[in-house]
Amino acid sequence: PVHGSRHCSEQGPPTPSLQPAAMDGVLPYIMIALSWVFFGSFAVPMKWESVVQARVHPFIYQTYKTFWFFVVSHAVIPFEGFQFSVWGIASGFSWVPAGVAAVVAVQNVGIAYGQATWQVLIIVTSFVWGFGILHDEQVQSWWVGSFAIIFLIVGVVGMTLAFNMRPKVDPNGNVSIHSKRSVEKQEDGAEEGQGSLDVEEALVETQEPFKPSMALGLAAAIFNGIWGGSNQVPSHYAEYGGVHFQISYAYGAVVANTTLWIVYIFLAKCVWKSPVPSPQLRVMALPGFLSGSLWAAGNFCSLYVVNAIGQGIGNSCVQASVLVAGLWGILWYKEMSGHIVLIWAAFASLSFAGCVMLALTEKK
Repeated sequence: PVHGSRHCSEQGPPTPSLQPAAMDGVLPYIMIALSWVFFGSFAVPMKWESVVQARVHPFIYQTYKTFWFFVVSHAVIPFEGFQFSVWGIASGFSWVPAGVAAVVAVQNVGIAYGQATWQVLIIVTSFVWGFGILHDEQVQSWWVGSFAIIFLIVGVVGMTLAFNMRPKVDPNGNVSIHSKRSVEKQEDGAEEGQGSLDVEEALVETQEPFKPSMALGLAAAIFNGIWGGSNQVPSHYAEYGGVHFQISYAYGAVVANTTLWIVYIFLAKCVWKSPVPSPQLRVMALPGFLSGSLWAAGNFCSLYVVNAIGQGIGNSCVQASVLVAGLWGILWYKEMSGHIVLIWAAFASLSFAGCVMLALTEKK
C-alpha cells in the first residue's frame, strides 16, 4: 500500500512503493511543484512551427496525447503492479471531451479568456467536490482558506489575461511590445505569402471562413472547467486510489478517445459529409510523444497530490501550473516583454502565495 495515502489496497502481491514513508510530509508539495512543470510544459509542442503550419486537427492532437499517456503510464507497473478499476473509464470520459472542449473554447473566445474561465471553474469545482461532497480534507481557518483561494483564482486569471495585453502592430507598422522572434516569424511568413501565423490563428484557420461564437466558446470553457475539473474525482471511489489509479485512468482515456472517434467518423461521413482529418504522422510523431508523456507525468503527480492532500486543496494548487506555462511563453517564445512581464510576475506571486496559504491552512 501507499504510505500516507487516503486509499490503500490490500489486494494483489506487494510491490516496491514509489513513496518512501519518511517523505510523507514533504512529498505532496514536491509533487505539486513537479505537476506545475509537467502540466505547464505539455502544450509547448503544440506551438512548434511544424505543428502550427500543418494545422493539426485538435482531435488528432488529442489522440496522440491519449496514446502516449496510455503507453507511458505503464511505467508505474514495476512499482505499483497492474491495478485496474472501471472508475478509470469515468475519468477518461471526463478528460478527453474536456480536452476537445478546450480547443473549441480557444477557437471561439481565445486562449486568454477561455483558459481564465475554465481554470477558475476547475478550482471552484475542486472545492465543491473536496469540501462539499467528498469531505476528504479540512482547513484550520476558513478565513485563511477563503483568502488563499481568492489569491489563487485572481493570480491564475491575471497571469492568463496578461498574455492578452500584448500590443498589436499599428497601421503605421510600429510595434511597441513584440519579440524579435515573433517579428521575424511574421516577416518570414509575409515573404512566403502566409502573413502572420500564431497558435490561435492556426487553431481557428480552416479551409472555410471561420465565424467565432462567443456563446459556444464560453459554453465550451465552462464545460471544460466543470466536467474536466472533475476528472480526478473517480479515483476517490476506486478500490485503487492515488498513483495506483494511473493505469485505470490511462485505459479509460483510450476507451473514451476511441468512442469519440467512432462518433466523430459517423458524423463526418453521414452528417457533415466531410473527410476524416489526416493523422499527420510525420509531423506529430515527436510532439505527440512529448505532449502525452509530459501529461502522463503531470497526471501521476496530480493523482498523488489529490490522494494525499484532498480534492479541494490538492487539485486547486495543481492549477497554478499556468505559472510554468507562462514562463515558457516569456522566456522561450518571447510572447511578452517590458512592464507586462512585471504585471504577469505580480499575479504569479499572488497565485503562489495562495498555494502556500492553502498548504499552511490544511488541517493535518
